[in-house]
Amino acid sequence: MRHRSHRIVHRATALIAAVAALALAIPAAPAAALSPTACRVTNLRTGKVTTTLAPAVTAAKARDTLTIRGTCTASLIIEKRIELRGVRPGNAGVPTLIGGAAGSVLWIGEAGNVRLRSLTITGGTGTSQGDQRNGGGILVDGRVVLVGVHVTNNAVDGDGGGIFAFGGAVVIGGSSVIDQNAAADGGGVAIGLGTLKVAGSARIADNVATGLGGGILMGFGNLLVTGTAVVTGNTAGGRGGGIAIGGGSTAIGGDARITQNTANASLGAGGGISITSDAVVTIRERAEITGNDAPNGSGAGISVAGTLSLTGEARVSGNQAFGYGGGVWLETSSGGSALLMTGSSTITMNVGGGLGRVIGTTYNDADCGTRIVNNVPANCQTFVIKVGG
Repeated sequence: MRHRSHRIVHRATALIAAVAALALAIPAAPAAALSPTACRVTNLRTGKVTTTLAPAVTAAKARDTLTIRGTCTASLIIEKRIELRGVRPGNAGVPTLIGGAAGSVLWIGEAGNVRLRSLTITGGTGTSQGDQRNGGGILVDGRVVLVGVHVTNNAVDGDGGGIFAFGGAVVIGGSSVIDQNAAADGGGVAIGLGTLKVAGSARIADNVATGLGGGILMGFGNLLVTGTAVVTGNTAGGRGGGIAIGGGSTAIGGDARITQNTANASLGAGGGISITSDAVVTIRERAEITGNDAPNGSGAGISVAGTLSLTGEARVSGNQAFGYGGGVWLETSSGGSALLMTGSSTITMNVGGGLGRVIGTTYNDADCGTRIVNNVPANCQTFVIKVGG
């Protein structure tokens, strides 16, 4: 009897052990999975997680980094130094900040110093300033740096469909793309009085302005386009299909290209670049202004009412104007516009002529046939006309 009881206990013990082993072998039921687009914001310093962006920004201290997963609705002001970084684990969707037609997606205040990384900024309608709305995607009074950021499908009735800064500083770098935005002026980016740097492999592409600056409007400040950055496929109803420059200092260098942009103004259109005041612009190194169009007027490559310098290996080539100055158009300005060419820079193979100019503007006659070559119908032409519009 004692042996039988021992066998029963032994079998029961073995059965319990087998059941326990089986339980360990069966995976635990997974926790409820997040939706691929669910908003999840994590402060890397504190580890705190929220499901909306605004409280996370409010709670953040200077130099904190907030990671953003999924799609977060945003229309907020940032007045501190922080980083917003998109992350995409597992099956998560593209990390996105969406405006929800409630204003600028982000407003970087005067005290703001914000780095945006690996995010999409979309659905912004701008912030009311006077009688218009500016800065559809991002409004900048402080400083913002974009690294691998996509600013797309934002629209305003004022300045800066994608980004607007007045007195602030904007750096667009890495593989950032500013595209498919719309505004009255500065379809992609508008700078009223501040600085803009477009570098790395950044692209300003396929934006639309009904007025000035399809890609970029530079009111008065400092603009640098460098690296392998490209301004392409933008359209302006007025001047400056690629870039419209009102004043200040601009340099386009490195291997940057201003290409395939269109300006629909009549005279002084500036399919690639329009310099509409007494600005100083330098095209240098291996930069190219190429393949731009002025279908209704003059200055397909560059229209100049200030001072333009071409140096290094800079090229203005393959642009096409309906009127004059397929490559460069020099128009009258308060000080008389001027073209200076040095190095091995060239104006070549443009339709509408290489250089068209109004009496009172200046250039070096010796450049015609040396640096200004192979243009149709002529390399250099002078016109006695009054430029307007």
